[in-house]
Amino acid sequence: LGVLFYSSDIYSHRVYIGDYPDGENADANYPYTYFTRFINNIAPGGGTGTAPAMWEAYDYFKQQNDHDYSNGFALHTNDSNKYRDPLYICDASRSNCELVPCAKNFVILASDGQWNRGGSGPEWTCSIDEGYENYSADPVVPAYRMHTDVLRTVDDVDIKVNKVYSLGLFLGGTGELS
Repeated sequence: LGVLFYSSDIYSHRVYIGDYPDGENADANYPYTYFTRFINNIAPGGGTGTAPAMWEAYDYFKQQNDHDYSNGFALHTNDSNKYRDPLYICDASRSNCELVPCAKNFVILASDGQWNRGGSGPEWTCSIDEGYENYSADPVVPAYRMHTDVLRTVDDVDIKVNKVYSLGLFLGGTGELS
């Protein structure tokens, strides 16, 4: 499991798949401890920029920074940081990594309400009529593209996100009604 938080902008802290907090070592004795701690310490607030968060997940599984949002996941660039790639399983010290291209890939979006921000900074928008295919403010577009696009091919295996799930948390106002 990995986690990325987004409010009006992407938070600087994240947990990579494998429970590596901000790219540091995982806790070998307590799997997913950082994942749990990060989620328990986040408070809802700010804008609901769901599309940029979903585009960042798209880039993470594709392992290319196509959308270049600040504070996004750093990507796998060499043998010393394979843990940054969701297709590798590594030990708690981010070493002894094994490629697992046949693993199923999932994105779980947990949101506090209706999306109200998207596009590409600094040109943010609240309209689904701007940004179109590659920077759409509508989070349905990156969710659909993650599921249908071949994000990359590894060892003759086409990599896609198999499912995108959405959870509504802390709902109130228009987010509760939509």
